[in-house]
Amino acid sequence: KRCNLAVENFAEIDLLTFINLPVCLPNLKRRTIFTKDIERYVLEHFIFSLKTNKKIIFPTGNTPLEMYKMLKQQNDIPNHSVFQLDEYLKSTEYQEYLKNNLPSNFRFHFIDAFAEDIEKECIRHDALCQNIDLTILGIGKNGHIAFNEPHTTTLMSPTRVVSLEKKTVEDNDTKFTKAITLGIQTILRSKQIVLMAKRNKREIVEKVISGSVVVPAKY
Repeated sequence: KRCNLAVENFAEIDLLTFINLPVCLPNLKRRTIFTKDIERYVLEHFIFSLKTNKKIIFPTGNTPLEMYKMLKQQNDIPNHSVFQLDEYLKSTEYQEYLKNNLPSNFRFHFIDAFAEDIEKECIRHDALCQNIDLTILGIGKNGHIAFNEPHTTTLMSPTRVVSLEKKTVEDNDTKFTKAITLGIQTILRSKQIVLMAKRNKREIVEKVISGSVVVPAKY
């Protein structure tokens, strides 16, 4: 129970019970911040609060780029461990993105998208990504999280190889049609999750907050 009082009372419930609560109870609007400088807000309120080495998942894409530039200017940032959220199959594109845009003192744990046994690689990487301290996410225009696409994702979806929807391929301007993605199940085990979006994602964000769409971002 939460209200505008000096004291807040909390009840611990399991994930499935929370998901099945009436929409009015886990009101997303209480946890939504609107700001002209989302990059600085996330940096100052979430990343800088991690004073010691932690496990973090950072997204790729255009949304966090300014945040990464500010992050690289910090001289005393801890040696956080960075775990990859997703990668195109048979590619290192997102690995290179993370290495190029994040501080060089970070310790990177990447997905081997060229592994001979991809299923085994998914299991290996998934095991490393349990209980992440902070996961920062972007959101696709179709409501996907990482590469968990709307029509093939459930609450229990594991880390796996997925086929990308046509809209995702077009929006990302990529030749790749398959990718490895951390599953919703593992993402939700993170201790903190921040989903950040800019104005170009306003339409899908409003739909997720209102509950008018059934997409992975709703989780």
